[in-house]
Amino acid sequence: MKNVNPSDGDIDLIYTKMKKEKYSIIFVLFIIFIEIILEQFSLMYYKFFTHCNFWMIKLYFVAYFYLKIFHLEIYKHQYLAFGINFIATIINVIKAILTIIEDKEERALYVKYHWCFILGLILFLIYAFFESYIFVLLKKIFYVNFISSSQILFFYGIIGFFVTLFLCISFTYMPCGKKIENIHEIKDYICRVTNYENQTYIDNIKIYYIENWENTEDIIKRNEILIIFIQSFSFSLFKYFCYKLLENLNPFYRIFSTSTYYLTEQLIFFVVNSNKIINDKNKYLKYKIFMDLFADILDVMTFLIYTEIIELNFCKFNYNLRKNIMLRGIINDFKQYHIDSMNINEDEDEEEEEGIMNEMEPNINNKDKKSQSSETY
Repeated sequence: MKNVNPSDGDIDLIYTKMKKEKYSIIFVLFIIFIEIILEQFSLMYYKFFTHCNFWMIKLYFVAYFYLKIFHLEIYKHQYLAFGINFIATIINVIKAILTIIEDKEERALYVKYHWCFILGLILFLIYAFFESYIFVLLKKIFYVNFISSSQILFFYGIIGFFVTLFLCISFTYMPCGKKIENIHEIKDYICRVTNYENQTYIDNIKIYYIENWENTEDIIKRNEILIIFIQSFSFSLFKYFCYKLLENLNPFYRIFSTSTYYLTEQLIFFVVNSNKIINDKNKYLKYKIFMDLFADILDVMTFLIYTEIIELNFCKFNYNLRKNIMLRGIINDFKQYHIDSMNINEDEDEEEEEGIMNEMEPNINNKDKKSQSSETY
């Protein structure tokens, strides 16, 4: 489509206006870099705060940013989904509190230092806030810049390789201190790589390749290479489909994909270990497993309601479903078309009547003149 400016005679193309709204490639690369940094932060976070995965909170941040950036209204059935999701969030908080009461989870920092539980909540809120914003920005980049998911994945792979390489080299020369037996300090929750001198590190390339790799049997080396290749390939597919979700759908599907993954994982774990779970005397463990499973079921329900896969045909929850909005639009268009056609027909009838009157007017005037002349005669 073209827009002609009558003042100067130039033709302004609409797609040239769209180009002005595009993000620069530097900005796109920066967003991908921030996403990678957030992923590395999440890996370290879960080393400190086991059972503190409150990913459901991201739904509220994504909804807020989506409203601000894309100006999409939130409807009644989506607010109901928010309420169900809030219940799942509370259940996960209770599960973390039960972990503190149980006092047996050595991997959780907040079990030994209770004040770290509040710190973990604050850190996760900050992390969820920025990651949700990145998701919505990526959606806008796909929408405005017309970049494909494969291109974003290509940039992600290059930047991710150099970022992780830099971190590995840095951590290799940043020791955390020596490991003291029977003493579990804060550094021990993240610095789990130990050399022959009992020195701990977050990660260490030398320990992996010199101390471990050279003393490993060939068959184990081949298996590890194969495992690394499969993991890299599967993770690439995972990231590719994550970007495809953002490109073709919206960030809500990206978040809700986590719920389906966790529910599937929980169901498999429960089926495989059902006998152990039932016969286990640790009541806190049973509570946490069943609460985890129930929270994941609620999250899947949230996903199905929010994305309108499940339709609630009561209390007007179905009034603003996508299909009903489209149906009302079609009905309104049909009514408007009917009204416009009636107006057009009325205008055409009036024009026909005026035309007939205009055609008849000379004849009427001639008859009047003849009648007047006959009377005179």
